[in-house]
Amino acid sequence: MPAPSAGSHQAKLVVKSLAADPSLRLTESGRALLRLLMTRVVETKELDAFLDTVPPHCAGILAELAQDVAYTWSQFGRGLRDRIEQSSR
Repeated sequence: MPAPSAGSHQAKLVVKSLAADPSLRLTESGRALLRLLMTRVVETKELDAFLDTVPPHCAGILAELAQDVAYTWSQFGRGLRDRIEQSSR
C-alpha cells in the first residue's frame, strides 16, 4: 500500500483500503482506529477553504491546535515506524 502524502486525495483512498482489511475491521481497536481516521483525514483543499473564514481572534488558537494535532499524529507515525524497524531486526 503506498504511503500517502499529507492532505492528499490518496490518503482517503488508503483509509478506504484499510477499512477493508479484516485484521482492522474485525477487532474493536481496529474499528475505533478506522473511525478516527475516517473523521480526520482531510485534503489540503478542504482546509484551504476555511483559511479566509476563520475570525482573526480564533486564528492563533486554531493554528496552535492544528500544530498540536499534527504533532500527535507525527508521534503516532514515529511509533509505528519504530515498531516496523524493531520487528525487522
